[in-house]
Amino acid sequence: MYRVLEQRFLIVFLLGLTALFTWFAFSWEGFYGGADNIAHYRISRYAFDYPHLFLDHWGKPLFTLLSAPFSQFGFTGIKIFNVLAGMLTALLSYMIAKKLEMKNALMVLFFILFAPIYFILLPGGLTEPLFSLVLVLAIYLFLDHRFVWSAIVVSFLPFTRTEGFIILPLFFLALLHSRRYFTVLLLSTGFVVYSLIGSLHYGDLFWLVNQNPYKGAGDIYGSGELLHFMKSAGKITGIPLAILLITGTVFLIIEYIGQKIPSERRRVSNFLLLVAGSFFLYLAAHSYVWWKGLGGSLGLIRVMAGVIPMAALLALKGYNSITYLLRFPVFLKSIFSLALLALIIYNPLKKYWDMDLNEDEKLVGKAAEWFKGSEYSDAKLYYYHLYFIHYLERDPFDREISFEKVPSGEVPSQNISEGSIIQWDSHFGPNEGRMPLEKLLNDPGLELLKEFKPAHTLKTYKGDDFKVYLFAKIDEPEQQLVED
Repeated sequence: MYRVLEQRFLIVFLLGLTALFTWFAFSWEGFYGGADNIAHYRISRYAFDYPHLFLDHWGKPLFTLLSAPFSQFGFTGIKIFNVLAGMLTALLSYMIAKKLEMKNALMVLFFILFAPIYFILLPGGLTEPLFSLVLVLAIYLFLDHRFVWSAIVVSFLPFTRTEGFIILPLFFLALLHSRRYFTVLLLSTGFVVYSLIGSLHYGDLFWLVNQNPYKGAGDIYGSGELLHFMKSAGKITGIPLAILLITGTVFLIIEYIGQKIPSERRRVSNFLLLVAGSFFLYLAAHSYVWWKGLGGSLGLIRVMAGVIPMAALLALKGYNSITYLLRFPVFLKSIFSLALLALIIYNPLKKYWDMDLNEDEKLVGKAAEWFKGSEYSDAKLYYYHLYFIHYLERDPFDREISFEKVPSGEVPSQNISEGSIIQWDSHFGPNEGRMPLEKLLNDPGLELLKEFKPAHTLKTYKGDDFKVYLFAKIDEPEQQLVED
């Protein structure tokens, strides 16, 4: 009877939560994570028109492959893709909890979907939800003793997010521990498949290594504190979940040390290696690269959304351990559980019920709207901010009408036809675009058309005032000869 009731609650909760996040996908005008949402969307949206985009290294090939059908319905389509990925992640995490014989498994749905960073990220166009789905699917298959499929699935994890490579050694150890010695070879499946497919296009079997999109990014983004992500726990998991996570980890280690029954020890070791290991290794790797300024890290806390399901499972372990040790009577346990869930659910709902565009995106949108109504509306565009071209709904890969950045970094007007328009902003222009404003202002081949400033001072992540400029390419004035 309890099992039937639990299954019914599972269906009701999943349907209700899917409806909630689908509503967010349609109603939120903004999105968390900035222009990366647009970058992934446009690769996904135009992949069928430009098939080489299915191999775009930065766009993440598996993410592009799976999201592309949804993106044909517009930006909302890729949001729906991520919502569905998040719901499947929550369902599989529940199934993992059942495999690990954990009580109160339904709570993991709320621990995942209402973790602040997962909640705000889900109705967007980023890759973290798919990363979390592939990871929990691989863990579930492993716990279900489908080792071959587990190895194959996790081998494609780096093609949802590059840092998936750091998770592979954990599965390598887990497979060795389970005496699946030949199965470990399948951990290379994703790399081999994409290397072979990509070599047909790039003519380079090692294109995945040689075309690393993050080379040289450290000098743009800098570095930060080693404990940056841990200090941001309130924004990532929320404080209640963080406390339960730490508690669960401690009890898991204690249980592993004290466990004498071989079958139970194997269950706990799998939990420790694959679930706790994935979370803490991922956390440690991101903390290190941000501290050292490596791998193009900007210290973005959103990357931790990829392992929120692992945090939720550890938190469930903590919750079960606390309620067991305190021996709560049923009534008191129910009150405690409802209060905990209310606290976890209330905070993100209150803070993120509506998601508006960032102020910089609003200003870029204002510039794009002016451009649409101007005499230059049909001109070829050279742009730096992805939201500008996204707002205009132009094909960003059709080089007859759109071009990201100007061709020449030294002389901006060089190799640009007369009448073309350049959009520059003080975030992407001088940083990712490596184009100082002075070069544009001092170029005799360019005319400043319009400058857009926010109503209130708006700073970029480097502390510069955010502004948007539009320039037009003109005929350079003829140089007059001066006779001695």
